[in-house]
Amino acid sequence: MCKTLSKPMPPPAPILENNIWHSDPQTEANIFARYLRNIMTAAKNNPTTDTNIINTNINIEYTPANEPDTIHTAEILSHIQTLKNQKAPGHDHITNHMIKLAAKIPHFLTLLTDLFNACLHTSHFPNTWKTGIKCTSSITLNNTTIPKVTHHKFLGVTLTNNLSWYKHIKTTLAQASYRKHLLRPLFNNKQNITSKTKLRLAHTLITPIILYACPFTFNTTKTNIKK
Repeated sequence: MCKTLSKPMPPPAPILENNIWHSDPQTEANIFARYLRNIMTAAKNNPTTDTNIINTNINIEYTPANEPDTIHTAEILSHIQTLKNQKAPGHDHITNHMIKLAAKIPHFLTLLTDLFNACLHTSHFPNTWKTGIKCTSSITLNNTTIPKVTHHKFLGVTLTNNLSWYKHIKTTLAQASYRKHLLRPLFNNKQNITSKTKLRLAHTLITPIILYACPFTFNTTKTNIKK
């Protein structure tokens, strides 16, 4: 507190009156006093002759009342309590379990009730509310959760869960590149190996890897092959 009091006080903001700026505290206080005195001593408006009051009353009288609520908070809460936690969430990834936890907040229920009433009054429900996201439940075996995999290898062929050959082609090219790297010292000009022998080594060690399962992958696009 002492530190705060020791700081210099900032200068007061000036006040404009009659096109003159005033910054003196006493003058500013007098300006405020005159302003309040003029307000308190101003003539009262006659509600039967004042145009602004008459127009305001007319607008209020002919303003339609709000439509009655079609659904109430208690009904919203009742439906939330019957939601199943296993149901798929929407595009916002908000699960039913999360909605049940949020339903314990009164303000959340009020907002949700207003939202549903607006949808019912306008007869419009967003299409995204009608679309769910499929979420596969975890599989357990002997109380152990089996991890989810994106690809599976069987008899040397790698197939992804969306039936794509990209993973298989990528693995095949990596294996062929590794064997080519192993043969590179033998293909050096310093080695006394004929070109025919080099070609035979390449066909023997590299070609089988590339040709394996090629009947399944021959329709693959060039983009995936380049990868």
